[in-house]
Amino acid sequence: KLDTEITEDLKKQGLAREIVRTVNALRKEAGLTISDRITICYETTDPLILPVFKEFEKKIKKDTLGDEIQKGKVEVEYQKDLDINGGIWLGIKLKG
Repeated sequence: KLDTEITEDLKKQGLAREIVRTVNALRKEAGLTISDRITICYETTDPLILPVFKEFEKKIKKDTLGDEIQKGKVEVEYQKDLDINGGIWLGIKLKG
């Protein structure tokens, strides 16, 4: 029998993949290369999204070539609002 239940852990994994996908789309929009490092900034009030950044921090940074993840809506070069769960704002700041 196939288990089709979507657990909280599976939801978090999906959110982490969506965050990585969006940050990489922002990198592409910015014309960045693999040698360009970034700080990932985010803002959300969703209780499911908040722990994703802690639990998947290493993976998010590795998969996006990010050096740091910063909570808070700050001035960034590139940004995007996502309408997933309670909503999330993502932005990237160029390092250097």
